[in-house]
Amino acid sequence: MNNIISMFPGLVSFWPTRVKKTILLAVTLLAGGFLYAQPSGREKARSESIREEMLKAHGGERSLSRLGTLEYSVLETDYTNVPPATTRTNYYLDIKNRQLTATTSSEGISIVKTLSGSGAWQVIDGVRTPLPEDEKEQLERNYFLNFLMLLQNGNSMFEFKRNCQYKNSTANELLVSNPFNPTQKARLFLSEQTGRVLALAWHEAHEPNPMLQYTDFKEYNPIGKGLILPMEYQVYTNGEVSAEGRIVDVKVRGK
Repeated sequence: MNNIISMFPGLVSFWPTRVKKTILLAVTLLAGGFLYAQPSGREKARSESIREEMLKAHGGERSLSRLGTLEYSVLETDYTNVPPATTRTNYYLDIKNRQLTATTSSEGISIVKTLSGSGAWQVIDGVRTPLPEDEKEQLERNYFLNFLMLLQNGNSMFEFKRNCQYKNSTANELLVSNPFNPTQKARLFLSEQTGRVLALAWHEAHEPNPMLQYTDFKEYNPIGKGLILPMEYQVYTNGEVSAEGRIVDVKVRGK
């Protein structure tokens, strides 16, 4: 808010105190992104209907409610490196305790990063330290945007934006967000025919075009316990593939 006001130093100087307070309140709301048109009842119903289609496409409410833990590995190749580098990250999701653990190994050194209700930390070569803030935010994003977690989280907000054409498919665009963490927002493009997520674009408020980087999802397959997830993805940056990955060694356990 201070940055906005500093751009217009004379904005409130000549107004009565009551008017100044009103202007400052409006600027505060604008800066925080809270001054927006409330969705109508029809728009809310449309958003909920599309969320239900997404839920069915990933296994349905019954299967999701029985999920206890989820383990899987991601093999990702980063093409921004020269030469391209492939890494393996093992993920462990404990649904009941809302805990996410990511483990990678590099040059014989194991790095374990954990996010839970009690905090975020990392263990490198046996030494435990607090997780750096930027890495904590990344882990929180991974947790929030895991499709199963997103659907199970009762606090997640789904807002229908538009019906559109995404590549060769007719899609519904949804803005998903966490009301308790304003930095966690993403745009999902769901197939109108299947309810599956075709692509995801992380929403950065400071970027004029949030589609500069997005992820395509492919190869939806059953993973066990009635649940379904995409097994492959490609990350596009400025229209070019910058990374791609595969999901392997999936293990699902019930409650």
